[in-house]
Amino acid sequence: MFDARFLRVLSIGVTPYRGIAPKSALDPIARRNLLPRIRAASREGLPVADVAEDHGRRWNVRVEPVVGAHSGQLLALLGCYWPAGQAMPPAPPVGGWELRLTPPGPHPSMRGYWSSGLFPVHELAVPDGDGPFGMDGPQWLDELVVESDRAETRLVQDDLATATTDGLHFHTYRIRGPKTGQEHHVRSVLRRDLSEPGPDVWLRGVSIRIAEPETGTDAEHAANRFLEAMLSLSPDPVVAIDTIYEQMFLTTVRFAELGVALPADRHLARILHRDDMPALRAMLADATTHPDEVSDPVRVRFARPDGWTTLELRCAGVRRAGRSARHVLCRVCQPCQAPTEHAA
Repeated sequence: MFDARFLRVLSIGVTPYRGIAPKSALDPIARRNLLPRIRAASREGLPVADVAEDHGRRWNVRVEPVVGAHSGQLLALLGCYWPAGQAMPPAPPVGGWELRLTPPGPHPSMRGYWSSGLFPVHELAVPDGDGPFGMDGPQWLDELVVESDRAETRLVQDDLATATTDGLHFHTYRIRGPKTGQEHHVRSVLRRDLSEPGPDVWLRGVSIRIAEPETGTDAEHAANRFLEAMLSLSPDPVVAIDTIYEQMFLTTVRFAELGVALPADRHLARILHRDDMPALRAMLADATTHPDEVSDPVRVRFARPDGWTTLELRCAGVRRAGRSARHVLCRVCQPCQAPTEHAA
């Protein structure tokens, strides 16, 4: 797979690369036969199906553009070559996506637009129709990304949304396939598109399923495994809240057992009773002002399909070096009942 702008190599098969020059990554046959067709496809944005003659041998050559489902922009190029007369090697699951972030406000949106190839990456069936297909970013994060990788993935998106350059970023995380329950490593190559006018922020990228994380990220993934174990040991549900967008972007398995109705955008105003929002906002503001301190408990009503359920939240802001706290972790539990007094 090649980056569409600079034709840097992003992966070969299921092995990821960090955008290196094609001449450093490709073998001589690929440099002579595949690379010129990759360049042609990058100029024209069209697929290539060709047969190349090279030193007395014939090679099938294929190039497939990966385009943005919303914009139609060329995001990446998939290239393959193999001996003529043989079956084409299977391609790893790969797809393109575009994430639109509207400014914070009463109706914030983080809408993701998926190319058809992104659904098999996540073990999902490709929807019928022409698209564009989409999924809200918080829903994707909370339902498909492994619990312990959600926070890091959200921070990567937050950082990229304020980026002042359009350089490539590389991020590896795990998803859990809804069909098999199996974990898969997914590698995203993403950037902020600074050419978009208006107040909305657009992140664009491609994601490919890989065999293993890149060398040098073992410590990060080990730390996420520790977090996963900690979350699984917690007897109470835990949620993470983005206080700027007022969204839940992480809920643990135990939270699902509460039966709370979660909308796709995970917006707090659609999850909690409106009369309880002022108290919650005050607690969140205090948590971000005094990170690492556990707040006093606040009782709020969560929406359920059959009505409302009252739950108790305790929160702590998450400190980041050189930045004001924005994200808050909350422990959710059933309210403690005051002991009943009996007459003597």
